Amino acid sequence: MYSFSPNYLKNTSYSSKVLKLLGDCMEAKGREKSYLLKNPALLKELEKISMRDETIASNAIENIYNSVDIFALSEGKIAATSSSALFLGNYYNALLKIKKNPDLQINSDTIKMLHHFLFEEGGKFKNKDVFITEKGRKIRFKSVSPDLTAKYIKNLCISFEEYIQDIRMPQLIVISSFVFDFLCIHPFLDGNGRVSRLLTNLLLIQNGFEALRYISLDKIIKRHSDNYYQALYESSKGWHKQKHDMDYWHVFFLSVIRDAYTEIFSKIEQSDGRSNKTEIIKNVVSSKKGEFTLAELQRELPSISNAMIRKVLTQLKEQYKVATRGKGRGAHWKVIL
Repeated sequence: MYSFSPNYLKNTSYSSKVLKLLGDCMEAKGREKSYLLKNPALLKELEKISMRDETIASNAIENIYNSVDIFALSEGKIAATSSSALFLGNYYNALLKIKKNPDLQINSDTIKMLHHFLFEEGGKFKNKDVFITEKGRKIRFKSVSPDLTAKYIKNLCISFEEYIQDIRMPQLIVISSFVFDFLCIHPFLDGNGRVSRLLTNLLLIQNGFEALRYISLDKIIKRHSDNYYQALYESSKGWHKQKHDMDYWHVFFLSVIRDAYTEIFSKIEQSDGRSNKTEIIKNVVSSKKGEFTLAELQRELPSISNAMIRKVLTQLKEQYKVATRGKGRGAHWKVIL
């Protein structure tokens, strides 16, 4: 909540590192469509694998481990025989809910629902103070008091909806700030980290970061868990007084997004290196609504030569599947229904 306060935002500037990472992420987002059209069958398999990896990694971050077959567990083919297996099964089902219902509203009810997925008795905000401690029980951070938690979560959700629609605010900065403030509020007695990562998935899908459906963000976070906790620690200093420095957290969050894009693009390239480029171009063209230019296609298909794109467009024109208006590079093309 405090990361969205007008006074805090007015005095906030982004470091060159944050701006560079933000640029890298948005450049990758601009290229994702050409990758996602390459092999739809592969994406279906990658999404299934990513959900399994998300489930294992998100729980492992909280030191919850189990070798149970998550797919068999979620399909009811086997039963959870331990609390750790139950946690994994519950997390997978919560993730499945998000993937199938990406239009969930960002409000207190949705947050409580996700928590209830994780815990049978969950879905209720904390009823006592929660202190974040380091080794040796030293108090690192005091979360929001129970009597203010509901109000803070409500205001956080309202602020998010306001700023995510503000074209002056980068979407990833808004999402990063929401997740961070959620963790500082710490609305539940347990499971806050897992709920925050479920919310991260939901917010990214809702805001068009489509390629990230097919890669496990939590697996990347787990790989850098020391940096994760250090970023939380550094950026939470002074949070209650709106004097915190979000740079540490934004750098970590954006680094995860950048690495996720790099990994998913690499997976698609490796498995689809010999794919039919003609089909890729046709898929991109068929997805077009209204007129488009050759230059637009070239920007969306950076890994395919201009000559190849022109060749396929000519073939489609000869097959009466597209029509053209004008000549040369400035010609406008349109799919014929």
